Amino acid sequence: MEVMEGLEQRPWERRFDFILKNDFTPRMAAQFVQLANQFSCEIAIQEEHLSINGKSVLGMLSLQLPAGKAVGVHIKGKNTVEAEEADRVFLSLKKFFLAS
Repeated sequence: MEVMEGLEQRPWERRFDFILKNDFTPRMAAQFVQLANQFSCEIAIQEEHLSINGKSVLGMLSLQLPAGKAVGVHIKGKNTVEAEEADRVFLSLKKFFLAS
């Protein structure tokens, strides 16, 4: 893979903490995965001791989270282009959550 000139290849991570607006239903899980897969960075949902790949339908369906549950959204990337993407990820996914 060719590295674009001027593209900084430094890994980065961001974590956002939220509270679920509604029960996390299978339909919401599918919508979440569909949105998450629009981005190249890694996206995980963290709840207590679990970390679930936000791009995995089966993983997200395994979550049985009630409304009001606190969760973390962990976004991880490899370069500055993906770092800029993190804000778009946050804005796209925030419809599922209340600010914590």
